[in-house]
Amino acid sequence: GDFPDDEVLVPVDLREVAAKLPDGRLFRDDDEDDEGRLDIEVLVQHFGVRGAAEAVVQAQLRFLSNPDGEPEDCRPKPMSAKEWRESWQQLWDEDDMDAEGEEEGMYVEGGEEEDDDLPDAEVLMDDDPPDGVDDDV
Repeated sequence: GDFPDDEVLVPVDLREVAAKLPDGRLFRDDDEDDEGRLDIEVLVQHFGVRGAAEAVVQAQLRFLSNPDGEPEDCRPKPMSAKEWRESWQQLWDEDDMDAEGEEEGMYVEGGEEEDDDLPDAEVLMDDDPPDGVDDDV
């Protein structure tokens, strides 16, 4: 749902929860306004009300346990709902910009433009071309 701007949101690790769902889908993607939001209805349908609540609590405990040993300064931090909405909006804006300029930023190793005839070429998605490639061509 919609949270007040100052509501604090905490990071969770939902990998185990997703693994228990038949299609692994945890986030809404059917409505642009709800994209990126945890689909609580799916959790309740699969786990029941109590099970969904327990799954979210376990996901937060898993995040706090840091099973992958990520450095603390690289891990997500709690943030306000306003900060969360702004970060999602920034991601969507970047995706839109990437889609508009997609051809400009695509390079393949060896310095040639991407060609469908090169099935084994590695595509580099980067704003800067690889060394030795003149992007003014």
